[in-house]
Amino acid sequence: ARRLRDRVQGRFIASTLEDFSSDPSEHGRFDFVLAHAFLDIVDLGPSLQALIGLARPGGLLYFPITFDGETIFEPSHPSDDEVLEQYHETIGSGGDGGSKTGRRLFHALATHPVNVLEIGSSDWIVHPTEGRYPAEEAFFLSHILEMIEGAVGSPVAKEWASARRGELEKGSLLYIAHQVDYLVRKRY
Repeated sequence: ARRLRDRVQGRFIASTLEDFSSDPSEHGRFDFVLAHAFLDIVDLGPSLQALIGLARPGGLLYFPITFDGETIFEPSHPSDDEVLEQYHETIGSGGDGGSKTGRRLFHALATHPVNVLEIGSSDWIVHPTEGRYPAEEAFFLSHILEMIEGAVGSPVAKEWASARRGELEKGSLLYIAHQVDYLVRKRY
């Protein structure tokens, strides 16, 4: 907030989407609404309706990094399917755990007064180069492994994460997460 105050005209509010969108004075007020890495961790229907309600007619809504149910680690591990399936079940609060929101968002948007302007892949691909991770990639991957292990919380996940940490230390772990970005315009 401090860094943006000099660059962005506006105000900063700490609120939930539900509380903020329930204020009638906020309806149809915004030229641009951003929900970054958000729609896959909430109940899609009400959250999408609330976000669209905040945009003015002709306003843009941008939904980047919407997870789409694909988490890949290489080399493969015998527990990949079990651990990653359980991890995906922990994501979001929708009926499928929100893990396939990236692909389902297209049809969900069709029930609202918006035009889909652009859809594109925003996959995360983290890989070593010559056996090393440049910049902060190893730090990032260590947190991804910790998050998956903690979310699943089983002995199998603990063993899986330990093996993956060994691959990370050796500079041999590849990580891919499939995500989708959407840009839409509100019609009325």
